[in-house]
Amino acid sequence: TSDTNVPAVETTAQPQETIAPIVGSASAPSAGISPRARKKAMRAGVDAEILVGTGPGGRVIERDVDAFLAGTPRLSATARIRAQKDGLEAPSRGSGIAGMALSSDMRQPGAIDGADVEPVKGIRKLIADRMMQSLQGTAQLTLHSSFDATACQQYRKKRLADGESKVSINDLVAKAILSALKIHPEMNAHFLGDRLAVFHEVHLGIAVDSPRGLMVPVVEDASKMSLEILSSEIKKKAIACRDGTIQPDDLSGGTFTLTNLGMLGVENFTPVLNPPEIAILGVGGISVQPKRQPDGEVSFVDQISLSLTIDHQAIDGAPAARFLQTFVNHLETHPGENPPKIEGEE
Repeated sequence: TSDTNVPAVETTAQPQETIAPIVGSASAPSAGISPRARKKAMRAGVDAEILVGTGPGGRVIERDVDAFLAGTPRLSATARIRAQKDGLEAPSRGSGIAGMALSSDMRQPGAIDGADVEPVKGIRKLIADRMMQSLQGTAQLTLHSSFDATACQQYRKKRLADGESKVSINDLVAKAILSALKIHPEMNAHFLGDRLAVFHEVHLGIAVDSPRGLMVPVVEDASKMSLEILSSEIKKKAIACRDGTIQPDDLSGGTFTLTNLGMLGVENFTPVLNPPEIAILGVGGISVQPKRQPDGEVSFVDQISLSLTIDHQAIDGAPAARFLQTFVNHLETHPGENPPKIEGEE
């Protein structure tokens, strides 16, 4: 016979992630562990020393290992390194064998399966804090009304026919607020707990939907402005919010706020106060509604909904309702006009 030389087959071991022991802190010293529990713990990569036993004399039994595994994800060695080094955590079940969490499964703390989770920060955090402070620190009451938009629509058409600058319904609403506040100055105020500051001039806040979130730039001394200037200032502030050039000083000091969701198809909503202001007026969209005319006939007109939220700590419902009546009357009879002169005013 002759020897047959069989060439050796060279094999390359493939690297695999190994199970590292799961570490934790025991609430009581272990009084031994049963063979079955030890075998299961070893297979799962659990350090038996951290297990708390519920068997006789505190002995760790199989169900104790099961209970521990049910609440603790199994990590591979590289996954555990990432957890310790980068502050990451594992999902409840990983993509490895038997749900083991691999390095690629590790994620930021607080992550939720099936969702993108982002921290609440920046302007979103500011808005969240302000909204909660508003709802917790004020007694908010909302009054609902509406106005016939016919006169406003006719006024806008006449302006265009006369070659005047274009104004929006929102501009006319802002102007009507100034007119109504001239007659009801108690609405143009700040509630300061033990004091109520009623302002001589209106610094009108305009809620703006910007890429960064809700912003409320303030048009200072709006009560002194003509309709054209007021319209221009509102547009400038809104553009500055949307392109990120608005200055911090432009976002404070308001005495009354206007918010309009009508262009988004919202019919009614409940505006949230911007403390320490005591009132905010919300404007909804146009809807066709029946209206009885002076001659008794019923016709259909374009109605725009209104929602006035007040701080009941500072103002009662009746004076707020009278403000709304004055405001509606202005828009339905003489939109765009300057506020009336007060007796003794120059």
